[in-house]
Amino acid sequence: MSKKLIAVAAAAVLALAGLAAPASAASSATLSGAGWVANSGSNDGSTAVKAATLDVPYYNEISESDDTAGAISIDTDANSTVTVTATGGAKLLEDTDAVDDNSADVNNTNAGRTSLTIASDDDDPTIYVFTTTTAVSTVTVNVKNSTTTYNKTFYLKGIAGEPYFFNSLTGAPSVLEDGDDAELSVKLTDVFGNEIKNGDWDGDVNASLGSYEDDQWGYFEWNESTKVHELTLTSSSDLPYIFTVSVDNDRSDQGFKAPADPFTSMVNGKTNSDLAKQVAALEAKVAGMVTKKRFNKLAKKWNAAFPSKAVSLKK
Repeated sequence: MSKKLIAVAAAAVLALAGLAAPASAASSATLSGAGWVANSGSNDGSTAVKAATLDVPYYNEISESDDTAGAISIDTDANSTVTVTATGGAKLLEDTDAVDDNSADVNNTNAGRTSLTIASDDDDPTIYVFTTTTAVSTVTVNVKNSTTTYNKTFYLKGIAGEPYFFNSLTGAPSVLEDGDDAELSVKLTDVFGNEIKNGDWDGDVNASLGSYEDDQWGYFEWNESTKVHELTLTSSSDLPYIFTVSVDNDRSDQGFKAPADPFTSMVNGKTNSDLAKQVAALEAKVAGMVTKKRFNKLAKKWNAAFPSKAVSLKK
């Protein structure tokens, strides 16, 4: 074969190879912008263990400036179709206008979507994601054109918001001896029901320990060892006590709901049987008192607190 024929054959082979293996699409997707609380290192979003983090929008604000909306930047070739899907509680927003429209005055119950499809004509789209749960969610980006397909999945989770509810109160006996400690504990949740497992909100939830002669109060603090919020109050009387737990913040516009009177306190329950026992205990105590004056003073306080269980004064 002549050198000229060899050269022509080689050129033909190269041309056919070029047709059979066209250049691949240069697609990619990355977590970007200032909205992420953490999106690198041990929170780069590459696995469930390394989930990137966002604050949950407990005050209805969905924005990068509040760290409640994280951006995902997508680089594509021309004539690509971008499909993004979210699972596990994550929601998608297509552009910054959609983010900005979700202000504190808007009922955002239906904000966001779980899937988006975008036709990319030489534009590199940016979408936004938010979540209302501390459980791990996923966002999967799919970019497809006539020759290639690109897929990438990101993992993310929310950080619980400020206290809204408390689903248990333990260590609150109705009767304490003088000098006894009431070792209280509660489990706190935000408006979306996420349990708060840190001390970020120490000082926002208080408890009071009240009797007819005494009243004390203090703030719950997170205990990293026991994984609950705790508070110890010491009695200075051996009379029956009532415990009240309260949240110190305004929560009327939280949780994508219309403004409403918030649930602000919880009192340890008293049944008729409890009250009867307290009455009997008090009557036994006052019966042993020597002076009529002291008996009547204490009885008047009891009668003011429990008119239906009033005791007779000594004459």
